[in-house]
Amino acid sequence: MLDLVAVLDPRVTYEGLKRQALRGEDPGRREDYLKQINYAVDSLREYYLENYVLPTSALLSNPADNTPKVSNTPKPFDFFAIYASSTTTSPTDELDQYVLLPPLGFGKQSCDPISWWKSNVNQYPNLVQLARDILSIPGSFTWLSVTHITC
Repeated sequence: MLDLVAVLDPRVTYEGLKRQALRGEDPGRREDYLKQINYAVDSLREYYLENYVLPTSALLSNPADNTPKVSNTPKPFDFFAIYASSTTTSPTDELDQYVLLPPLGFGKQSCDPISWWKSNVNQYPNLVQLARDILSIPGSFTWLSVTHITC
C-alpha cells in the first residue's frame, strides 16, 4: 500500500521511485525494489481500471425498459471548450502519462499532493478520483512494545 501512495504522490511519483531504486548499491536489492515498484503500478492500474473507469458499454446502454430519458433541463454550454485541447485521452492514457512525470521533490516549492491533484483535475479527470480516495486515507502508526519475553 505504501508504494501505491508514493506513486500517487506527485512529490515522489513512479519515476522518482525508479531513480531511487537505481541508485541502490546492492544489485539484488535494487532488482527486488524495482519489481516491487512495478508490481505497485500494475496493481494500481488493475484497481483503477476495475473500479474507476466505466466500460464504454455502460456509457452507451439504455435503461432496462428501453425508453429514452427526456429531460426538460437544457444542456449546459461550455464557453471554454474552444480553449481546451483537441485531443482527448483515455483513462489508461491518463495513468500512463502520469507515471512518466518526474517527481516534484520536497523543496520549498513543493506542494500538498491533494492540492496538486485538484489543480490537475482537467489533465487527469478519471485518475484524480482514485488519487483522492487513496491519498485521503489517514496514516496510522502503532508502537509495538514488548513487555515480557519468555524463552
